[in-house]
Amino acid sequence: MQWQYVEPDEVLKAWQEIGPGIRRGLDRGCGDSLDEEMVVGRLLGGSFQLWVRVEEDGKISGSIILYVVQREKGKAIEVIMTSGKWWNDGLAMAALKDYAAQIGAYTIEAIIRNGLVSRLKSEGWRQKAVVMDVEI
Repeated sequence: MQWQYVEPDEVLKAWQEIGPGIRRGLDRGCGDSLDEEMVVGRLLGGSFQLWVRVEEDGKISGSIILYVVQREKGKAIEVIMTSGKWWNDGLAMAALKDYAAQIGAYTIEAIIRNGLVSRLKSEGWRQKAVVMDVEI
C-alpha cells in the first residue's frame, strides 16, 4: 500500500472511487463552504491536490485533498478533506511530510471535525485553534 499524488487529468478516474467518501465529508462539515463541483473543479484546475491511498490490488482506500498556501513565514500545506483509511498507518503522514520537504513547506495544517482530534493527536498533530462560525 502506498500514498500517491493524482495528476489533474486523472482526477475524474479516481473520483469514481473516492467521490462517495468525499460527499459524506461534505455532508458532515465542509459542505457549508465547499460543494462537490467546486472541489472537483479546483482539483482539475490544479489549485487543489488529490492524494490517494492505493492498496496492493490497485484499489483506492483513502484520499486527502489539500492545497499549498504562501504565508509570510513560508509555504503551508492545508488539508481540506479526507476520506476512507488514512490515519494511524503512518504512511499518510510520511507522504505529506516528504511532500512538504520537497516544496519547502514549514507546516501541515487541517481544519477537522471534533471526532478526528484524538486520532490526529496520536499521529503527532497538536490542536492550536478552534474554528467556529455563525450562520447569517
